[in-house]
Amino acid sequence: MGWFGKLTLGSIGLFLAGPLGAIAGAALGHHLFDKEGEMSTRSLPLGQAEESQAAYFVSLFSILGRLASADGVVSREEIHIVERFLNGLKISEQEKQFARNIFNEARNSSYSIDDFADQLYWINQNQPTILLSFLDLLFKLAAADGTLHQAEDAVLKRIKEKFRISDQQFT
Repeated sequence: MGWFGKLTLGSIGLFLAGPLGAIAGAALGHHLFDKEGEMSTRSLPLGQAEESQAAYFVSLFSILGRLASADGVVSREEIHIVERFLNGLKISEQEKQFARNIFNEARNSSYSIDDFADQLYWINQNQPTILLSFLDLLFKLAAADGTLHQAEDAVLKRIKEKFRISDQQFT
């Protein structure tokens, strides 16, 4: 696996847009430059999307990646939950692969899941249904391996607080 594209576009993304930009830049750099050692001419999944939709897409898969790795191990069951969610989206295979790249980059990222959650909340603060649906997906991911680990539970509680979701809303 190459590193030039990840490093270059990840650094630019960090400078321009913080943690989400770094993850998106690294995934995009891998997609464009590192995959086969040359620049790809395939269409890019986020090229025509509005800025908020792109940020939502990146933050969504970044949070999934960070939560999956919160207990130190990303299980097959957790990957299956993400794949099932991804396959339910009406997006192209290229876009799905881009989402997988974001998920994988975020799993090993040094950025806090809180950074991604803050940005996701900021984008969707006036859409509580989206935040509730996403929190539900996070609970399914955390429970996928049959055990809710202490680190996962702590992350879920923090995200629920950041999203300003009450217990009554999430029942």
